[in-house]
Amino acid sequence: MEKLMILNGSPRAPRSNSKEYAAIFTGACSLPTEIFAITPKNHLELCSRMEGFSQLLLVFPLYADGIPVPLLSFLKTLAAHPPKKKPVISVLINCGFIEWQQNRLAVEMVKLFCIQQGYVFGSALMIGSGEAILKTPFRFLAERGIRKLAASIQRHQYRTFHTTMPLPKKLFIRASTNYWLAMGEKKWCFQGADGNHENRIARKKGTVNAVPFVILPARPGTVLPASAGGIFPEGLQFSASSETCDAGRWPPDPASGQ
Repeated sequence: MEKLMILNGSPRAPRSNSKEYAAIFTGACSLPTEIFAITPKNHLELCSRMEGFSQLLLVFPLYADGIPVPLLSFLKTLAAHPPKKKPVISVLINCGFIEWQQNRLAVEMVKLFCIQQGYVFGSALMIGSGEAILKTPFRFLAERGIRKLAASIQRHQYRTFHTTMPLPKKLFIRASTNYWLAMGEKKWCFQGADGNHENRIARKKGTVNAVPFVILPARPGTVLPASAGGIFPEGLQFSASSETCDAGRWPPDPASGQ
């Protein structure tokens, strides 16, 4: 009897979009499935468990145009400790870009692994705008793609699928910029009580590594002071203040390892 193993290769697997994509796939697939999150300490355990599965689905986000480190590290372990009966490997990948084509290189990396290690590569689903699509009216496009992926794996009719939100790029960029700026104001920015333009940024109330910043309006390409950390979208300049906090002084001393 066929069984399918799903591995969540996201660096933030417990609270990731990949976790939701894996759950949607499980609901669409008639094969018995089990979902596992890759952690730094369970590589050998996952390699051992793989013996009982005929199909393997890797679910992960695009990271720096490639495979995220947790998955890459696991594949290195899998190469050294392969199961006796190797499963067919398929991929469900999503990226924050609206262009689903951005995922191609990461899929090719998995294909290369399969060729080098003697695995059969199955199907692939590449989702563009994957960070947002599940929270929009276009969710059905991702769900439809996942149903097609599940059907192709069940029938051994392996194919490559893709989907994304059908939006003009300019509209997508405008919407995503507004989203991240609003997210920053909601979760990270706290206006100074003295009424000036100094904002204090903290990860979340009660957590460590809170670093104070100053956010200033600036034109794109503005030369930032030595203490600056970079430029926000739409040319918002941000620089760190020199105040001391529980994470140490900002910018951190390179020798400190922060």
